[in-house]
Amino acid sequence: MLKRLPADTFLNVNVPDLPEEPAPSLHCHASGAKQYDGMIVDKIDPRGRNYYWIGSVDIKFNDIDGTDYHAVARGHISVLRFILI
Repeated sequence: MLKRLPADTFLNVNVPDLPEEPAPSLHCHASGAKQYDGMIVDKIDPRGRNYYWIGSVDIKFNDIDGTDYHAVARGHISVLRFILI
């Protein structure tokens, strides 16, 4: 029997840049934590709306077991599930 995802559910799939063979394993994880250095830049887009650029320098990911970053860094495919509320 086919089981469907709940309404308003989105999947984020992260695939490492590796050769296709052997196929990487698939893991479901929590979203990893990021560290943003630099400042938050407040700008206005061409339509006059405000937007914010967070982290004006390189982003650092915390390499924590059980997160998407940890899995992809080790050659696994990571799937995250998000539900809009």
